[in-house]
Amino acid sequence: MLLYRDKVDIHTLDLGMFDVDEAQRKRQIRKNREMVEKSKDPNASLSKKGSWFLLIIIAAITLGIFFMALHGKIELDRINSETNLLAARLDESQRENARLMTVLEGLATPAKVEEHARENGLMREQVSQTVHIYVNVEKTIEIADKPQNDILGRFNDWFSAQLESFRY
Repeated sequence: MLLYRDKVDIHTLDLGMFDVDEAQRKRQIRKNREMVEKSKDPNASLSKKGSWFLLIIIAAITLGIFFMALHGKIELDRINSETNLLAARLDESQRENARLMTVLEGLATPAKVEEHARENGLMREQVSQTVHIYVNVEKTIEIADKPQNDILGRFNDWFSAQLESFRY
């Protein structure tokens, strides 16, 4: 005997009704009608069973997830725009730095530094102003006085003065 008790479709055939006696067949028909009526009962809807609360919770969770995703996208867009703005500022700063370095290199040439020093009263050191230290073989250090009467010393002083005058 085949019974389809799980089915609520009224078009489903219950072949078990043909193999039983009349009383059992009537009980089976009545059971089938009750199942069909139960499935069509307006009191059996979700709102009547108290599942409306569950529907509200599911809707609230769905809306919450939607708003969290929307908020995340807005926040990501804000961070991307800030990043683009900072990248543009960095580019501009690097171009400005390169320009200023070029200007500085043009201002700080050795010739301009010497000219600025001369304008401020600084003078180039002359060879005659240097103190020569002569080291003795005995590993003692003595500072020799500059020879005044030596002809080579006077020639060296004159030659140093001539070199200094050509430089300026």
